[in-house]
Amino acid sequence: MASISQTVTMAFDICVSCPGADADVIVEAVTIPLERRLSAIRGLAQISAATWDGESNITVEFELGCDMECTRHDVQAVVDTFLKGLEGRLSCARAGIGPVEKGLP
Repeated sequence: MASISQTVTMAFDICVSCPGADADVIVEAVTIPLERRLSAIRGLAQISAATWDGESNITVEFELGCDMECTRHDVQAVVDTFLKGLEGRLSCARAGIGPVEKGLP
């Protein structure tokens, strides 16, 4: 059986829960501004997002060779700072940041 060559990129999923908020509010208040802040992290290769009522999900992919622990720390710091800035304007809580293994043929 022939082996399939893959390039693996490092990626993180960021889920932000905003109970009771509709998708349009979340896009404007969470998804777009958080994408902008995350795009400043060194080594970012791609960012994608999906938003629906009550939740925003952003996936950030980083170039090969990035230090996973340092990058995770940077992502966590950006998200935590962003959510603190929302306090009093929109009730959101970080549902989680988790690594994603992405394979590219």
